[in-house]
Amino acid sequence: MQKKQRVLLYFLIINISYFWAIGHAQNSINNSKNNLAYSDQASSAYISGLNYLGGRGVAVDKQKAMIFLTQAAEYGIAKAQYMVGTAYLHGDGVVQSNQTAIYWIEKAALQNDSEAQYAMGVAYALGHGVEKNQSKAVYWYEKAAEQNDDLAQFNLALMYQHGQGVTQNDAIAVQWLEKSAAQGLADAQFNLGIIYSNGSVVTKDEEKASQLFEKAAVQGLAEAQFNLSIAYMKGSGVPQNLSLAMQWLKRSAEQGCVNAQILLAGQYSTGTHIKQDPSLARQWLEKAAEKGNPDAQAYLAQMYEQGYGGSKDPIKAQYWRNQFNQKPFS
Repeated sequence: MQKKQRVLLYFLIINISYFWAIGHAQNSINNSKNNLAYSDQASSAYISGLNYLGGRGVAVDKQKAMIFLTQAAEYGIAKAQYMVGTAYLHGDGVVQSNQTAIYWIEKAALQNDSEAQYAMGVAYALGHGVEKNQSKAVYWYEKAAEQNDDLAQFNLALMYQHGQGVTQNDAIAVQWLEKSAAQGLADAQFNLGIIYSNGSVVTKDEEKASQLFEKAAVQGLAEAQFNLSIAYMKGSGVPQNLSLAMQWLKRSAEQGCVNAQILLAGQYSTGTHIKQDPSLARQWLEKAAEKGNPDAQAYLAQMYEQGYGGSKDPIKAQYWRNQFNQKPFS
């Protein structure tokens, strides 16, 4: 599997919808391992916590929300345990404490809450609140992935891809990427697209690669937008369409993709597939240079030295030449 493809380890994504939580409150209670005699009290505490958290019928008060949610967590409601844990993780309504966060998140994970299982995987992968342990990260990712958590599936794929905490296995990595991509995760779609485009693990399929790039691109993933622009430029897996190629290239560059910024600068410089505009070429090259790209810094120094795309500026030319010379060469 190509090692240069985008590798991203998602950290805890805490965005619990109030109305989603209300709708799942009873399920969490019913799945509790605690005595069912506590169900009414647990339900009342959980709903009260959500009310204060979401401002439903009362003013938003995160501290009161945490008091009630902690009560619900102590009764054994898994989702409350997870919410309390994430609150401690971020110090939201409570004093921040990684140790307390892990205490509650692990309780929820042991009750088979997929979000909590994913969170435990991230904690072990990064060593947040626990000692870093890639094998335990894989264990928890797999638990969540088996429950169709798309982020866990993606991270588990990366673990198999790079042999972290598990024996390296590209075939299994692809299986989990397929599952995550099918659920619409843009990074999984992009990574899978790279795999199909280079054909090192699966049979090369440029058409499928382009389809995956497009799915990720429409979700706003800059790297996918760049790869899709290249596909349209070359006619790889899609009919050649220079207009679409430039549209996707601009969108990618505007989102900060350095490769897109450099290529777009080149297009404006030469006028190959777009109206020539040396001043825009300089502007896009400067954006890439500011992000530390040595090629962009070297070319930009020449542009300022020669006055291409604007007035000559020996001081800026020397500045970018110095920035370029400071870069280590491998």
